Amino acid sequence: MSITEIAPLLPSPIADRLDSPTGDASTASTVADFDSFLKLLTAQLENQDPLAPLESTEFIAQLASFSAVEQQIGTNDRLDLLAAQALNNDLATFAGWIGQDVAATTGVFRAGVQDVRFQVPVDASLERIDATVKDANGATVASFPVSTETNGLATWTPDSALAGQDLSIELSLQGPEGSLQTQTAEVLRRVSGVHGTASGPILDLADGGTLSPDSVGRVAAAADPES
Repeated sequence: MSITEIAPLLPSPIADRLDSPTGDASTASTVADFDSFLKLLTAQLENQDPLAPLESTEFIAQLASFSAVEQQIGTNDRLDLLAAQALNNDLATFAGWIGQDVAATTGVFRAGVQDVRFQVPVDASLERIDATVKDANGATVASFPVSTETNGLATWTPDSALAGQDLSIELSLQGPEGSLQTQTAEVLRRVSGVHGTASGPILDLADGGTLSPDSVGRVAAAADPES
């Protein structure tokens, strides 16, 4: 006998629990529902027609099905608890990043009043490096050469009209004999907080944006200058 067949026989909230696809009720409610279910079976036995008694196997099937549902809900509760503990551990780990700069491998940042710092390759064979800043629609908003003699970091000052916009930086690298390649720049962004979501921890950034820890290339050393 399926759960769907059992549900109409049970009083609410038992039937609601069995019909619900989410299974999000608490374990305490499940125990109460199970007690109600046993009382229902007892009442059915006491009031059955003695000339046409109900089959005992039907009651056993109902009891077994309800027990299976109860165990499944209990398992889900335990899995939720484990997931919450794992999230708390992650939040504690990423809390150590607050106040630090992280290199966003997506190249995306939110323009503000601060200068934007981004990493550039340190390669003596490169003859020229150009940076192109694009908006969320892919339109170019700025383009400028980057010195090949830097310590691996370059700086760009956004125009005040771009404040609040999500932008990205792409690098064009010109090598020997005019060979050209492009790559996304890793932009340094300051972590101001961290919060949990259903999909995992998310970093809150000082520029007003957010970033998944999966998009972090590295955490900047404490000796790095302020953004």
